[in-house]
Amino acid sequence: MHQIGVVGLSYRHVGVDEVARFALPKAEVAARLPALRDLLRASEILYVGTCNRVEVLFATSDGSPAGDSRGDVFRALTGRDPQPGEATRILRAWTGEAAVEHLFLVACGLDSAQTGEQEIAIQLRGAWEAAREAHASGPILDRLLGEALGMANRVHRLEAGVRAPSLADLAADRAVLHLAGKPGTVALVGVSPMTKRCGKALHRAGVPLLIVNRTLEAAEEFAQTVGAQALSLDEFRARPCEVAALVLAAGGGEPVLDTDALAKLAQVTTRPPLIIDFGVPPNVEPEAARLVGFPRVGMNDLIQAAQERRLSQLMRMAPVRAAIDERLTRLRG
Repeated sequence: MHQIGVVGLSYRHVGVDEVARFALPKAEVAARLPALRDLLRASEILYVGTCNRVEVLFATSDGSPAGDSRGDVFRALTGRDPQPGEATRILRAWTGEAAVEHLFLVACGLDSAQTGEQEIAIQLRGAWEAAREAHASGPILDRLLGEALGMANRVHRLEAGVRAPSLADLAADRAVLHLAGKPGTVALVGVSPMTKRCGKALHRAGVPLLIVNRTLEAAEEFAQTVGAQALSLDEFRARPCEVAALVLAAGGGEPVLDTDALAKLAQVTTRPPLIIDFGVPPNVEPEAARLVGFPRVGMNDLIQAAQERRLSQLMRMAPVRAAIDERLTRLRG
């Protein structure tokens, strides 16, 4: 395990805005992985980017112990050299067994803002698939990711019959509270694990949904599962329809709804819709929402709400922590 390293940052150490500075647009990840691997002098590499986390997992090329690569990762993800002490102040690094343990904790949801959430395992699998498609993952990371996702599946079995918490549930609760018993449609912008879970929760609550996505086919496919309508993102931006709330979790480095799109939306709504933004960077800039008078709930707000429940969730997940320790002991041997 000594050749494994992890470098990154998350909501636990910095604000979401800081995480956004290091996030890569999803469409660029595959193309940038080989250069990042070469910069770190690694044989294998994987990039994980979520709504509150950016991490790089790597294995050294010659089997030597992984070192502190925070400076290189900072340079690769931001495009500039760090100031003295800046990389070590912002980024966290784990090597060897600590890196493997950290990956297991992440995969099992123990390091998530909403402790025990299962969406992170889906996102981790997606990152693994992207690395394999870019030929950036090999036997070491394949074994390690297989172990981590195997642990996540074990957690799901341990939690059978218990609905795992999620930030998406908090978003659904906020949307229902905003509706206040009045009829209204909630638009889900982006087809992601978060919007899918939020959509299913709102569908169970009887809330009409509109699925909006860059690719119309993906929007239509999910819309069928929740009895919703579907629109392409371009069509919604050009000709928005009335909605009572929007939940956004769309990838990309630029806002998906700018001031112009929000102004068009304001013209067709009878009351300001609530914006719940999972985007990192934001899918709707806070200033743009303020200018049109739309209330906005960002990742920092959702994380703060989740932290109030963290202690009780950690106590419930104690058997998972024990299972991770057991697996680490076997791998160490």
